[in-house]
Amino acid sequence: MIEGFAEPVYYGVHGGIKKFYQVEPEKEHAATLDHIVAATAG
Repeated sequence: MIEGFAEPVYYGVHGGIKKFYQVEPEKEHAATLDHIVAATAG
């Protein structure tokens, strides 16, 4: 668990990422890359 979060933080794949890796997850979640881009974009 990540400190400061009461609930689990899920990571996964979606959109172009799942298409690239040719996977179909049960539920789409933000990828770690999404959080990195958001953090650098401000």
